[in-house]
Amino acid sequence: MLRSFKIRMLLVIVLVTIVALIMETNHFSKDYVESTLSYIMQDDDRIEQVVAVFTNREQQNKDDDISNVAVPAGSSNANVIQIPCNFESIEKSYGWYWNSEKNRQEFSPGVLFAVEDNTLVKPVLRGTVVEITGASDERKVKVQHNDYLFTIYGGIKEVLVKENSVVEPSEYLGKTSTKFYFELRNQDGPLNPLSIFE
Repeated sequence: MLRSFKIRMLLVIVLVTIVALIMETNHFSKDYVESTLSYIMQDDDRIEQVVAVFTNREQQNKDDDISNVAVPAGSSNANVIQIPCNFESIEKSYGWYWNSEKNRQEFSPGVLFAVEDNTLVKPVLRGTVVEITGASDERKVKVQHNDYLFTIYGGIKEVLVKENSVVEPSEYLGKTSTKFYFELRNQDGPLNPLSIFE
């Protein structure tokens, strides 16, 4: 029994060390570890708090749809959250799901949509394009909305913006293939964006 406890404790120490090393490096797996830890440790209602702070308003009623956040008097439409594009269905939701191909549970930090080919995508809020990555139909556009709020738009086959350009909610980021990926993040990791699409 004691030997078994020592082995378990050694495994825990090794796992904690590996996670700590991944978090200290810029290895691509850092995003997965960060997303998983963030999901486990955060509150699902956190997106509403982030949106309320961003739009300089008090906490919205939990029954309200955050895509209909009212614009404070004297401000522009740049503070209204909108859906980025029309979609046919949600293929993969935010959060934990069972991957039957890999026979294991996995975490999705964003939402995957089925969309029509060449669907135009707009930013959900005013922001700055900070990164464009990928090739062909798998391009991703990352937009920074303020010091702590980012959105990622994936499945873009034709990008219509340049890095470091300021984009308004009325402008187009690009055109999709038949799949579109959307992710909402803050400094702590991914946030559940589904209430935007309800």
